[in-house]
Amino acid sequence: MARDRLIINKRSLKLGDIPSLTLSKPENISLLVTNHLMYWNEVYNFIFLVKPSLFKYCTSQEYNIVDQSYLDNMSYVAEASKKFSKFLVFTSNFTLDFSDVPDNLSVVLVVKTFSKAPNIKLPIALTGIYATNSILCKKEDICDICKKCWNLKTLNKNVVFEDGIYGY
Repeated sequence: MARDRLIINKRSLKLGDIPSLTLSKPENISLLVTNHLMYWNEVYNFIFLVKPSLFKYCTSQEYNIVDQSYLDNMSYVAEASKKFSKFLVFTSNFTLDFSDVPDNLSVVLVVKTFSKAPNIKLPIALTGIYATNSILCKKEDICDICKKCWNLKTLNKNVVFEDGIYGY
């Protein structure tokens, strides 16, 4: 039986951490598949109720930005809340059209090497290989303190994750 509520990491409401939505949670995938509209209504309602300054869509290689519709809905939520929230997502799905992504949604493309990076004007994330003009993120670094990935495009920087920790 599918869940009727989205699971959003709410530890952030107590500890001051950044709220996140983990697509790899089976309950969230189930809700997205069975009731696409309810899934996005839950995200939208959470953002407008809590009004987090930063929000992270947690993805993994198995559960990347699912399709163009998923990106479009992320963009819609970001655009609607641009006065108070910034959003972050990592993806290796280069086939999407990123042209309508609002400024407050930081989409970072995950590649194995710069030579495999597509010709898309978005920040790049690498794992384990340092590159110039990049911020190095170590395992002990905490998103809630650093917060640079939300501003990579503005900073004109890429990010390198030590030991393949992207999307943790």
